[in-house]
Amino acid sequence: MGPMAPHFRGVDTEQRAMVAGAEARLREYRRMLPGGDLATSLEGRFWDAVVVTAANEAQAGVYRAQLDQLHSRGQLPGERTRYLVVPDPPGPRVGSGGATLHVLLRLQADVGPCWRRSRILLLHAGGYSERSPAHGTLGKAFAQIPMDAANMGAPATMLEAQLVYLQELPASTPPGIFISAADVVLQMPALASLDEATMERASHGILALGHASTVAIGRSHGVFVCDRHELVELIRAAAGDGKENENNANAAPVRDENRAVRTGAGVIECARCLQKPSDAAMRAANAVLPTPAGMGLPNGGGGEWVLTDSAFHLGWRMCDALVNLAATNPEALAGVEICAYGDFMQPMGTDPDPHAAYLKRVDHVASVASSGQSDGAYDSKGDRLARARTLVSGCVRGRPLLIRPLLPSRFVHVGTMPELLSHTAVDVNVLAAYPAAHAGVTVGTWDSGMMETAGFGASRRSIGADGVWGSGRSSGPGACMLASHVAMGARVGHGSLLAHCDVHALATVGSGCLLHDVDLPPGVVVPPGVFMHCVPLNEAAAAGAGVVADANGPSGGAHCWTCIVMDVKDEVKSAGKSTLLGVPVADAAGRLGLDPIAVWADGEARTTTLARLFPVRSTSQDAATAALELLAKVRGVPPGTPGRRGGRSVRGGSKPGHAAVTDEGLRVSVSEALRVLADHAAMSRRRDELRRKVLGPIVRQMVRKEYAADTWLDRAPPLRSFVTGGGDTAETCTKKALELVKLAHSYARARRASRVEREGLASKGSDDDAESPGPSRRDLLAAGRVALALSPPGGGPGAEAAEAAARRCLRAAVVSPFARVAPLFGRPAAEAAEKAAFFATVMSVLGEEDPGEAPLPPAPSAAAVSRSGIIAAVRTEYPARLNLAGGWTDTPPFSLERRGAVLHVPVLTAYGGASEGGNDDGVPEVTMPIVATASRLPGKPGLVMLVSEPGPGVPGSHEELRSVEELLQCDDPSHPFALHRACVALTVAQRSAAAGPAGDVTFDKNGDPPSRPDAGNVRPEGLADVLTRFLGAPGMGLELRTRVDLPRGSGLGSSSVLALAAIHALHELSTGCEWRPSVGDATWAGRSAVVVPPWSPVPAEPVAAPVPATATTTDEATGEEEGGDGEGESGEAAKKAEAEAKAEAERKEKEAKEKEAKAAAAAVAAKTKQREDNAAAQTKSRPPIAWPSARDAFNAVLAVEQLMTTGGGWQDQVGGALLGMRLTSAASADLGDPHEAKGMDALPDYEVRIARLPPAAAEFLSNRVACVFTGAVRLAATVARGVVDAWQRRAPGVEEALRACAAMGKDMADAFDRLGALPADAFVGEGGEDANAELEAVGSILERHKVLQERLWPSINSPAVAALYAAVAPHATGSHICGAGNGGHIVVFMKPGVDVQAVADAVAGCAEAPDARLVRMRMMLGDGGDGGGAGVRGDGASGGGGVGDGPEGGGKRRRIA
Repeated sequence: MGPMAPHFRGVDTEQRAMVAGAEARLREYRRMLPGGDLATSLEGRFWDAVVVTAANEAQAGVYRAQLDQLHSRGQLPGERTRYLVVPDPPGPRVGSGGATLHVLLRLQADVGPCWRRSRILLLHAGGYSERSPAHGTLGKAFAQIPMDAANMGAPATMLEAQLVYLQELPASTPPGIFISAADVVLQMPALASLDEATMERASHGILALGHASTVAIGRSHGVFVCDRHELVELIRAAAGDGKENENNANAAPVRDENRAVRTGAGVIECARCLQKPSDAAMRAANAVLPTPAGMGLPNGGGGEWVLTDSAFHLGWRMCDALVNLAATNPEALAGVEICAYGDFMQPMGTDPDPHAAYLKRVDHVASVASSGQSDGAYDSKGDRLARARTLVSGCVRGRPLLIRPLLPSRFVHVGTMPELLSHTAVDVNVLAAYPAAHAGVTVGTWDSGMMETAGFGASRRSIGADGVWGSGRSSGPGACMLASHVAMGARVGHGSLLAHCDVHALATVGSGCLLHDVDLPPGVVVPPGVFMHCVPLNEAAAAGAGVVADANGPSGGAHCWTCIVMDVKDEVKSAGKSTLLGVPVADAAGRLGLDPIAVWADGEARTTTLARLFPVRSTSQDAATAALELLAKVRGVPPGTPGRRGGRSVRGGSKPGHAAVTDEGLRVSVSEALRVLADHAAMSRRRDELRRKVLGPIVRQMVRKEYAADTWLDRAPPLRSFVTGGGDTAETCTKKALELVKLAHSYARARRASRVEREGLASKGSDDDAESPGPSRRDLLAAGRVALALSPPGGGPGAEAAEAAARRCLRAAVVSPFARVAPLFGRPAAEAAEKAAFFATVMSVLGEEDPGEAPLPPAPSAAAVSRSGIIAAVRTEYPARLNLAGGWTDTPPFSLERRGAVLHVPVLTAYGGASEGGNDDGVPEVTMPIVATASRLPGKPGLVMLVSEPGPGVPGSHEELRSVEELLQCDDPSHPFALHRACVALTVAQRSAAAGPAGDVTFDKNGDPPSRPDAGNVRPEGLADVLTRFLGAPGMGLELRTRVDLPRGSGLGSSSVLALAAIHALHELSTGCEWRPSVGDATWAGRSAVVVPPWSPVPAEPVAAPVPATATTTDEATGEEEGGDGEGESGEAAKKAEAEAKAEAERKEKEAKEKEAKAAAAAVAAKTKQREDNAAAQTKSRPPIAWPSARDAFNAVLAVEQLMTTGGGWQDQVGGALLGMRLTSAASADLGDPHEAKGMDALPDYEVRIARLPPAAAEFLSNRVACVFTGAVRLAATVARGVVDAWQRRAPGVEEALRACAAMGKDMADAFDRLGALPADAFVGEGGEDANAELEAVGSILERHKVLQERLWPSINSPAVAALYAAVAPHATGSHICGAGNGGHIVVFMKPGVDVQAVADAVAGCAEAPDARLVRMRMMLGDGGDGGGAGVRGDGASGGGGVGDGPEGGGKRRRIA
């Protein structure tokens, strides 16, 4: 173990300072990422440009692709154009200094001297990292370390790490270029800002960061020689020598104001810079400093130390000088390896080497030293280097070299295999000082054990589960796994690093191993201390190896693979010292039976990186197996478990470069694999495939265990990279969620296939494997939950898109089955049934099963529909409904994933007024308040007329539609005809209506909406064609007219029942038949009749003939006549006679017209009567049909609600359709079945249980129930959305509450059954004790139900509703708001002896609800069960009056088929 690095304030204190600095930088950095509050205001806070260098244009392309990917995922601040990649000039390597000069020239040419006003970060990333080959394929700037910079559950790249650790510098350095190597990380405390004087001085030269390092470290770095007194003074101040900073690890050091330039903000002058000096050179230059204890620091420790270099800042004035140098001496600097550290810094400082000895030193320059030259004896290459250094020296000499000692600090270099392993899996201090330290070794690690914990603390142990991020069950902490998949039973040893690896079941990785991109086969053993890196190779390598691979297959679609295997401690680039797996590389070649001539070309240095030893195979798994076989041969030990040997390699074919072809196939070197043959795109694809493979089990586990959406991102950090951002739309969010659900299916299929292969089972297939025109119902519901789980925490940008995506998925889950089945309504349904029956017959004759759609119910056949006459109009009437318990359990998606149960009853109401009929005293009679009339419009083809007649608080209106597109625009629930449009669309053009929601969630393999086939000259179907097919006759339009005698938003189910009534009317209008769906023992509450079309002319009242005006004369005229010639009197008589005659004629004419009008009116009345009689006759003569089933009709209303985006459930339409007090329960047919139902079977199936209520019990019950209108209405969708969202998110307590609501419905139904079982004398007068006890139990359940729902969904209450509850409480055993709540109607169960007038008075006295009033209604309890409803006058004591006869018996469950 080497000497300990110096520390000045105690190890723990300095460690805390570095951790605090890192965490502060990370917080600020994340604020600048997309979605952060600083994302749009980066000016002065972030780099104006980030430049990454590359070795050549090919590598630059690889870098740009990765930058594109990082930026698209939201992992980089700022716009994409802020990030540049500049390849080194072609030809010999130019070193970091030459690359810097080239970048300056490129910037000058492209944008001018931008460094004068901008702060630019320059990361040198050119080269192929052969000392750490894992970074050679995709580049050292994109190597990954265990920190989560973007908070996305993914390991950060070195680029991201640099941006985090250097986060403060753009705001605290002058304009210029900050230069760093891409494979280093600087861990340090928070930095103080520089003063203006220091900033000005730094603009002329270099401001370098310095680190306290051991003397041994100084031998391989640049070493700064500074004034010892100043440095010690600075260290003492930073260490809190005066106690003022003892408790503040982040405080800026105290400085002497008289020495502002020399100690401003901890910056000091450098006298001289040494480059990779010997110990003697460091001591001779006085660079070695005393131990911290020798400096008088009691808490310090460690030995002698030196101040070493790392990253540095080029001031803008020095940039100007260097650009001028490069522009005026292009030939002298071209192709020369200039070091940005040694060649820039050594001539600088207050006391540089006067002899400039460094000009002739070349032993540390790779391009010269590799040729075998030594100090002072070099060829023309060395001469050119010396001349170039002389030019650089002349340019920079005399400029300031300022040093900012970072004390404490840590220089983390990952450029070699031992360093990489130490700094990612072994050194706990380094790991702890990475930002988001809790992610540490568990970054990208996720397991079931972690998910089960209630809290998500800072320490997450890597104890994975099958197919998830993390290690196998038998693995312990201490291994670092980045973006890897480790299967159940695999073992990963302590201190190992796995990055982008796929470790299969029962494989073992020893301790201290370093594995990158390895696909480790099942059961193999990797010995301790081994490095492995699989590299995808291009087509040239495949041709040379004779490998035929599927480019579109797994493993990224690479043509072939090789796996580099070494010992972590191998020396790989020193000729004569290189080893392979701890064995001299030449000996290793011999043990493999390889001729050195085949391993190294003539003139090549015999190093490990140039040795062609590594076999080429067709797959990554085979390459890993071959590498382990190579290891066993070199070390002379048997392999742990032989792997499969696939992808047979043969000799022959074209050879890439000098690759060796042996009897065992093509072998390549590390250098060839990384520089020439690597398929970078395949590597990226393979990593993406692995990422997808890992995400599959995550999503599957989250969905199956039904974790709350708000906890997904904490339980599974890898999902954070999918969080919806401000740029996402509902479509992109839907696509993303469905893709993740698809990955979950892929994982499930892979597990089944693995089990089949492992246990030798016969594959039974699965629903998941079946081809489908779109995602299934379960997939869509899961995708909706995924979308909400990916919503940004705290409702940030993108939350609305995530919620919209969840609604899209739910909408498609309900509606899309209608796009995949034959038409259900009208004549098109009959035709489809007839065709289905024909094909079924043909297939049976052929002895084959019919693969098409199942035919509709056969009786009556389609022929019955075709024989029925065309009717002009059909009117349907339906009651409203009261729901007593179980509300919200009927609402999708709960009702699609669980069994819901609702207790409800249909009711007649009296909102129409006395004009619609009533008692003698003017009290209106109760009626069916919901009416729909569908009629044909002769001579108006392609017209759909929608009419809404006036209702309580709603004026009448109408609209005309002339295209299918207009009809399908029904997704705005506030539109007055949204419901009408949706009903007509689903009934008349079913597949077109359902195709929209289905298309919203259907994407092709590229993630795009499916393209429509080229229609050629086929004219798209218009509305006229659709109506012709539906109505069975051409030249017809369609009118749908509705009337609802209830306030809109009343809570009595008016919208859903109206949708059922409209569909009913349209279906009968088209078929000419009477729809009588089978409902078991239940009785259908709605009724229909053929009627005269509402648009027909109405007989006009007889119009009286106008009375002719009486002749008048003026005074002047009279005067003339009187003063005439004596004929005035006789003329007057004549005129009088004439007037009388005229009046008589007019009287006779009027009488004639009145007679004619009466005759015409009689004719019209007779004709109308005849039409009404004909309609009545048609009503009676219509053939009955039972299709579609009641279930399909109820589910069609569910689809209408989704088309409107209101999202209502099934309780309204079921509650208004069937007589009796009923407990209706429903669930999808496949509930609890692993095999998912298809088509309409995926939607709820219904069972009803009718309460047994004889006439006496029904009358007793009816007299004890009152209905109060709150005076306020609301849109149910607004209230329902919160409930749906809570269930989709699996909010805590929601399922328990909904199950409790359903259970209360059952308890209430039991109470009604017990009430009905009592003898008749129990209901005499105010009722007996037992009868009142049962109603008391009902009221108690009602109160518990109300409290439970209000606690979970406060939105169902309002001040007015709460006040009305309080007002009726003294008179009630229980009360509850109907429907979605927040307004509408309240049902009240009154106490014994309470007169309904008392309730009315209490309501009238409620000041908070001034518009509230009691409403007359009557429950339709069936035969003997239509008890009179309690009105203001309390006169509803009679039973009967219901529509149809209900069953006498109750308490039975009946399935609605």
